Amino acid sequence: MKLRNRLLLVGFGVVVFLIVTPALIMFARGFKFDLQSWQLIKTGTLVVRTEPEHATVFIDDKPQKNLTPLTIRFLLPGDYVIRIEKEGYSSWTKRLSIKSQLATWANANREFITLFLKQPQPETQAEVPKNEAFPISEGLIQAGQLSFTLQDSILFRQNPGLEKIYEPVREAYWDDESKRIVLSNNNEILLLDPLNDSPDLILRSVSEIRNARLNWHTGYMFFQNEGRIKAIELDGRDHRNVYTITDAGVDFTIDEKGERLYVMGQTEVKEYRIR
Repeated sequence: MKLRNRLLLVGFGVVVFLIVTPALIMFARGFKFDLQSWQLIKTGTLVVRTEPEHATVFIDDKPQKNLTPLTIRFLLPGDYVIRIEKEGYSSWTKRLSIKSQLATWANANREFITLFLKQPQPETQAEVPKNEAFPISEGLIQAGQLSFTLQDSILFRQNPGLEKIYEPVREAYWDDESKRIVLSNNNEILLLDPLNDSPDLILRSVSEIRNARLNWHTGYMFFQNEGRIKAIELDGRDHRNVYTITDAGVDFTIDEKGERLYVMGQTEVKEYRIR
């Protein structure tokens, strides 16, 4: 090979090296070339964990190749509609924002997104677990080191006098696992961090709500409404997914992990596996 050709090959290799190497470095650092704006954009990451696992994740209706648990890198910043589907389970959807050089967790600071069975599975009745929470309509609520009083349908914080927090409140109780107070009236369910001055609205309904039960493990509030037992998620980003579980009875309770639902009727108790 002539010297001139050798020099051309060496020069070409140097040029390729100078172009490719920075591109690979930028890609490794999370940059992606946007064909629409013709710019290098810092990308973000989406993390999806579900219970049960091995669910399919759709991003703007495009299915991802791998199943959950799943980490999806190099997403351009912006809003995406995330949908999670698994055979036999109700789908979960939410519009989430992906931000540059940050990880967005679909499960919002929780270990997983709970997926519920489309058809709850009746099971042989076992012993109904004790309900540790006892809603009250009047009296004292001890919330850790703080004390609250429910009086005349008004929740007060004792501080050291009576500081009005919210009304109307039909019943309330302290949930020790979440360290929150669950408040409800005929049309609302709210959740109060005792260190905050106002509760978070979880649900407002035009029809009557009864028996609000928080299950912190799944990240859902269960309640009776329109003759059905329903569950609404606590994650308020975009919208809260709501699921109808089964027919309501006189009352109901849930086991600690939110796996089994016990529906109390006038003469019997029915047990269902719901996830």
